[in-house]
Amino acid sequence: ESPMSWPANVRYFSPDGDPQLGDPSGEFMNPILMMTLDRARHDLGAPFVVTSGWRSVEHNRAVGGASDSAHLGGNAVDGYFDGVSLFRQFVHLARYAFEGIGIYPYTNPPTMHVDVKVRTPGIVTWWVRTASALYVYAPTSEFLAELRELATR
Repeated sequence: ESPMSWPANVRYFSPDGDPQLGDPSGEFMNPILMMTLDRARHDLGAPFVVTSGWRSVEHNRAVGGASDSAHLGGNAVDGYFDGVSLFRQFVHLARYAFEGIGIYPYTNPPTMHVDVKVRTPGIVTWWVRTASALYVYAPTSEFLAELRELATR
């Protein structure tokens, strides 16, 4: 394994233990993403359940992913901290060097998306996918309204 192989550099995730990463050989996922998520998982002290990682073009199309999805390059993970509210998950993940954080309250199970895909250098992107499947982005009032709603759950 190379020094920047993610499996050699994380404690809580593995190709075998997290098959939803879609990375059985440990070659596809971005090592910085995996190490950052590993640190966030360690600091929170709650298990992180992976629901999606690397995707092929075909798989991404089948699940309705964006054509420029960060999952295609192994630069995104979807999942959730078991037993932790989405609001608390968001506040926790916002402390780390993720480029994008998405909140998906209406999927089953409700999930978080984290990625290291640079959209605009120096600017992170936060969003919520609403009950009507619209994407609302920080710092809009729509995003803040969704976040306030999550804070009451």
